[in-house]
Parts: sequence; structure tokens; C-alpha cells
Amino acid sequence: MAPPRSRNFGFSRRAQLGLFASYVVAVGGIVVALVMLILANLYPASYNSVIGFITDCTSPWPRLGHGVVTLLDNTRDNVAGYIKAGSENIRLKKELEHRQSDLVQLQLLKADNGKLKRLLNLVDHTPEKIAVGHIIGSPLATSNRRTAIIDIGSSSGVTSGMPVLAAEGLVGRVLATGHFSARILLLIDPSNTLPVKIARSGVAALAAGRGDGPLDVRPLIAGQSPFQKGDLLVTSGTGGIYPPDIPVAFVTALNNDGAVALPVVNPASVDYIMVEKIFEPDAPPEPSLTDKMPSQKLSRKKAAKNNPTARAVTQPLAGQAADNPVNSNSASPVSNKSR
Repeated sequence: MAPPRSRNFGFSRRAQLGLFASYVVAVGGIVVALVMLILANLYPASYNSVIGFITDCTSPWPRLGHGVVTLLDNTRDNVAGYIKAGSENIRLKKELEHRQSDLVQLQLLKADNGKLKRLLNLVDHTPEKIAVGHIIGSPLATSNRRTAIIDIGSSSGVTSGMPVLAAEGLVGRVLATGHFSARILLLIDPSNTLPVKIARSGVAALAAGRGDGPLDVRPLIAGQSPFQKGDLLVTSGTGGIYPPDIPVAFVTALNNDGAVALPVVNPASVDYIMVEKIFEPDAPPEPSLTDKMPSQKLSRKKAAKNNPTARAVTQPLAGQAADNPVNSNSASPVSNKSR
């Protein structure tokens, strides 16, 4: 019987192939990272296009996960609702009976409000809605940016910079768009700074993300802090992009530099989002020529009153002009007599 061949039990072709594949993946990842870094610094437009393509390629997986989670949540809610349907129905009927009088009063107030608006010629702000969608997840790449992915893109008219809102308030703005999806920059991102104002007093301030959830709020005028706990911060509309009077955050704590605020919208619990057109504030009207002329006349009169030398010069000249006709008339008889 022939002896068995000597074998090297430490040798494994599969292990070698796996090690070689890992080296190839590592080198490929480094090359891709360098290319993306060059594009981000030298060609931002191409970088945004690549990011949009990657977002389109990776969006089906978060969308599938969002659908599964939504299906499970709906199933759980349906089961719980079916169990509690009887008692909930009785409670709602009783509450409806109590709310009938409130509903009538509300309708009367609404009618009166409409009359007042028509009398005062007020027009409600109706933002131009671009599209409605869902937040389907976060990007796969791990970074310090606080972003999210939505299931609407350039095919729905979404472009970079557009504000993103939820029913409760502001969510963020569009950062990069693909054809069927887009990436939005959340309010809590450290690079996101927006002008706000206190709804209670109208004092302007700046809110910036911290990356960990809350926002840092700083007043525009140094001095005594104008914030109070519980203050609602809304967008001021200054500088454009965000429409005015959109809820942003509630002040939760005060510090030496300003305040700390918590956003009113939690992206993890948002169902529907709405993308609006970029807000462009109206330019102030230029004064017409008829408005400028009275102001010029008033300024000349004020200058003449405030300048005593001008009055002293104009008064002798006026006196000389008044004496000249008298002197000419008195000289004419003398000349006639001599003739």
C-alpha cells in the first residue's frame, strides 16, 4: 500500500482568495475615496451628480425597510384598534356630543375671521408646494453630516436648496437630488444655520445645529438674553430659502451666550414631508420722483432757515430791488425840467 502524500494542513486556496479579495476591496475603496475627495473640492457639480446617482442606487433598500416597518406598525395598530374599538367608539360618541357646541362656535368665529380679512384686505400666505413624500432612511455612508433620504427627486421638481417641511414644522433643506430620491440636510447638522425669531417678541436670532439633537441659538444683538424657557422659535424669512413663520424649535435651557432649543420635528417619527419652492423675499419699492421732490423742497427750506448768512444776503438784495423803481421815477422829472 502506497504511503499517503504529504499535505500542508495550513494551506487553503479559499483563504488565499479571500485575502486577495479583501486587498482588492481595500485598494478599490481607497481609490474611490480619493476620487470623491477630488470631485468634492474641484468639481462640486460633478460630486453632487455622483452623490445623487449613489442615492438612487441605494434608495430601494431603505425604502424596502421603511415599507416593512410601516407594514408592521400598521398591523400592530390595526390589531390594537380592533381590540379597543368598542370602548373607543363609546368614548368618541360622548366626546362628539360635548364638542357640538364648540364646533358651532368655531364655525361662527371662522366666518367672522373671514369677514375681517376681507375688510382688511389680508391675504393668507400659501406656499408653493413642489411635492409630497416620505423620509425613507439615512444614508449608508457614516459621517458627521446629519442627513436623511426622501423618496422624491428631480423627476418631481425637487432641486437643491429647497426647504423641507412636516406638519409640525421645519425639517431641513434639500442637499443633493437624484432622479427618484434626494438627500436632505437636517436642522441638527452643525453646518446648518438659519435665521429665526422669537414668536413672542419678534426678536431676531440665529439657530445652528449641534449634531446631537438640540440647536444653539444666539441673539443678533449682544447684551441681555431675550430668550425665555418655552419660547417658540420660527423662521424669520431673512435671506430667503425658508418661508417666514415656520415653527423651528422650543427653547429648553438658557446659557451665557444665548439658549438651547429642541426642534419641534423629530425626523425619526415623521410620516409625510413636503418640499416647497425656495422663498424669495420681495424687494422694497423704490421711491418715485414725486416722492423725492417734496423732500428736496423741505430740505432746501430747512437749509435756508438754518443758514443765517443766506438770510442776510437775500434781505439786502430784496431791499435794493425794491428801491430801484423809486430812484428811476424820481430821476425822470429832473431830466424833464432840464429839458
